[in-house]
Amino acid sequence: MERLNKNMAEEINSSPEKIVQFGTGNFLRGFTNWMIKRLNDETFFRGRIVSMASTSSNNYKKLEEQDNLYTLYMQGLVKGKLVEEATIIDTVSRTIPLNERYNDFLQLAAVDSVEFVFSNTTEAGIVFCDEDKLQGNIKSFPAKLTEALYKRYETFNGDKTKGWTIIPCELIENNGNVLRDFVIRYAVLWNLEESFINWIKEYNFFYNSLVDRIVPGFPTNPDEYFVKLGYRDEQLVIAEQYYIWVIEAPAALQEKLPFHSAGLNVHLVEDLTAYRESKVYYLNGAHTAMTPVALQLNESFVNQAMANPILKKYVERLFQEEITTLLKYDRNFLMEYGEEVIARFENPTIDHRLNGIALNASSKWKTRNLPMFEKYMESYEKVPLLMSLGLWSWILFYRPSSKQPIQDDSEVISKMAAFWESYERKETDANELMANIINSGLWGHYVYSAKLANQLAQWLVTFENSGFQQVVLEVINNEPSITNQ
Repeated sequence: MERLNKNMAEEINSSPEKIVQFGTGNFLRGFTNWMIKRLNDETFFRGRIVSMASTSSNNYKKLEEQDNLYTLYMQGLVKGKLVEEATIIDTVSRTIPLNERYNDFLQLAAVDSVEFVFSNTTEAGIVFCDEDKLQGNIKSFPAKLTEALYKRYETFNGDKTKGWTIIPCELIENNGNVLRDFVIRYAVLWNLEESFINWIKEYNFFYNSLVDRIVPGFPTNPDEYFVKLGYRDEQLVIAEQYYIWVIEAPAALQEKLPFHSAGLNVHLVEDLTAYRESKVYYLNGAHTAMTPVALQLNESFVNQAMANPILKKYVERLFQEEITTLLKYDRNFLMEYGEEVIARFENPTIDHRLNGIALNASSKWKTRNLPMFEKYMESYEKVPLLMSLGLWSWILFYRPSSKQPIQDDSEVISKMAAFWESYERKETDANELMANIINSGLWGHYVYSAKLANQLAQWLVTFENSGFQQVVLEVINNEPSITNQ
């Protein structure tokens, strides 16, 4: 069977490079890349994306072998009916591996047609690192962006019409504001001109945004899809039908990015708080809480986990008794939204790998779940048991003897290993182990840290005596502590 190549595309996309995109993962391929394809096909917009590969993966070379083309296969229920559709995505002009060709990235700052920056570097990506130096060994995404903006400022002599529109997709609160503030901090750290800092503030636009779409990526049964498509695609991306992009931006953004003209589910709003809290609490928070529980119960995919009655009960109770109680929006809306999220989790056509959700779990937990923890403890002056079970399961997941495929910051992995090794050598007991981990800050800081550590230690003792499933059963069969009115 022939492999996807440019001869299979309806026409060759020769649009100018308009977008610099940090991140080459599945999500952006199934989200922004597809939206730009829609804009190119259905509106006046004509532009292509230059993707920045920041990891050591050579996956981008496989995309180059397919002339930078790949297929997005969307499947799921639409108004109660199963809908499947395949689209060849031709919006990526090229990929720049930053570790190898960093100067190629900087050269984009001098390209007049480049107007936009999109990013999805995970929650661990938008950080400030004092060690990053201008024209030195720059590691963080915000520092790289700052250097590129400075080159653009110099190239165009501070022209106010040459600023960029920057829309991060990372799942952190006020992501655009945080990114802008880091850029300004780097400019100050590097002693750059005050006029450059003013240019950043006045003529570059950083917008907070919230994204939502489940994009598992390459399927577990690719040959079945190849038969449907009539060709092989080693870069095939699977996504659900549902998606939404909420951007805190003026309506004028539509003049540059005509999402509405393409009929896309993109909302330009004054305040995305309600959207963000509902989405982060229910979908991302639940994902991050349920994943270690499901992995410990030997499940591999989200839909598979939801078919397990133990895990489904855990998620349902998590929604009803802890998450819903924290949001002050219309109760019927919240219950319906929770039911919709469960239906998305159960989607039989989307094999969303739990190991993918487990990537950088410690930073995800602190961004997604810690705020819920804090709000619950502040409201009820007690530890939320269902959320705590998720935290405890992550702690167990990072135990070296668990043999789990941990993908996280090396410092987090090594510190967690050291805590566990001290316990294995009987230098610390269960209570001391959990207290050390909770007080380390690796998973955040907690008001009721002593109570939390005591609860986690009790579960560890039960686990050592009766196994993981017994701990979960005790929690989900416990009488609810809060009645959701």
